Amino acid sequence: MVKLRSGLSFLIAAGSVAIGSATMQPASADEVFPCSAIHRDAVVIRAAHPDYPSIAEQRGDGGVVYVKVDLTPTGSISGTSIAQSSGNPFLDDAALEAAARSEFQPETQDCTPISGSYLFLVTFAQ
Repeated sequence: MVKLRSGLSFLIAAGSVAIGSATMQPASADEVFPCSAIHRDAVVIRAAHPDYPSIAEQRGDGGVVYVKVDLTPTGSISGTSIAQSSGNPFLDDAALEAAARSEFQPETQDCTPISGSYLFLVTFAQ
């Protein structure tokens, strides 16, 4: 979980971590999940930071948004939709935009990438 300004946070499955002047990159999907794996779920390889909508932030609105991200076998996003709304359309839209700007590794079955879905979670809190 990454915390951003005003308590904004979101779940990251993978990403790089900067420590001083060095940057640590995550292992490639092949290193983490060898081809002998029968099934591997889709994972985030670069999560975009969601923008906290200023109107929601000013009003003190917060909430959790679950975005369903549909992926092609190449990892491209073929669609996004709200799986569970925060109850605030501004927060929901910001979560949809962040999910659409993120990059994913597709699900695999028997070492073959397949279409699938990923649940992208964004928490907005002050």
